[in-house]
Amino acid sequence: MRSQWIDPRYAEVVEVMGDLRRSGRRGACSACPGGLGYTVMVVGKDRKPVKTPCLVCNAASS
Repeated sequence: MRSQWIDPRYAEVVEVMGDLRRSGRRGACSACPGGLGYTVMVVGKDRKPVKTPCLVCNAASS
């Protein structure tokens, strides 16, 4: 069961990761979290999450 408490500083990151999980893509990639096909990071002063396609997954599917 998922914890009901989320640190407000990371709420948007949790939301983005949840959206990726619900999208249904689950692979066997060891480079991106859970084989979701993306890496999510927080950058910049606004601390907004940014998702970038996983280089390993995308190279394998090309």
